[in-house]
Amino acid sequence: MNETTNTANPALYAALAAAQGAFPAIEKNRSVKITMKTGGTYNFRYADLEEIIAKTRPALAANGLALIQPMTITGNDARLTCELLHKDGGRIVSEVSIPHPHSIQDPKQFGATVSYFRRYMVTSILGVAADDDLDEDGQEGQQTTGQAASQHAGQKPAVTQPQRRPAAPKPEQTGEPATQGEVAYINKKITTKGISVAEARQLAGLDAGDTLDGLTKDGFTALKDALA
Repeated sequence: MNETTNTANPALYAALAAAQGAFPAIEKNRSVKITMKTGGTYNFRYADLEEIIAKTRPALAANGLALIQPMTITGNDARLTCELLHKDGGRIVSEVSIPHPHSIQDPKQFGATVSYFRRYMVTSILGVAADDDLDEDGQEGQQTTGQAASQHAGQKPAVTQPQRRPAAPKPEQTGEPATQGEVAYINKKITTKGISVAEARQLAGLDAGDTLDGLTKDGFTALKDALA
């Protein structure tokens, strides 16, 4: 569940507009190689949270704005809040439910999940873009062998223009429909991973979409393998 509360005032709007105009370009300094079910791979580039904060905080502070992200965890509920605050009292608040730490055994995985949500909430509330746009079939482009060889552990990859790949057949366009149990299984895996349906479909090499409506057996298998 994502809830947004807006108790903003004209001073906050003016300050945010001024800050947005002063944001420098955000570098897509991280990259992940996605393997598609069709056999190809492509690079998905994004800016990490440190880069986003470094590029936006100076302009926010100069215009009397602050950004905080408190987290609230109770017995069965975990929520992350993103608040944009103005020095004169206005604020914009966005809240989202996140996987409970009890459902994630590895603390490092829970930390990575929280960072993931923090990154998307910051870019959303500030209105900035910090990752690659995807084309109509949910892919960005193919990654070459040379690019993969240059990406050493801990090294920030060089930003290059990805090549567009030919549109591949979409596995869920044909075939036997997935059962309700299979759809429920995929929904549970997506929740556990802390990602959206659209991102899960992207990882599986399926067509773009934010629901599992019309999922087939082939689509189920693709998602199951990608989320394993």
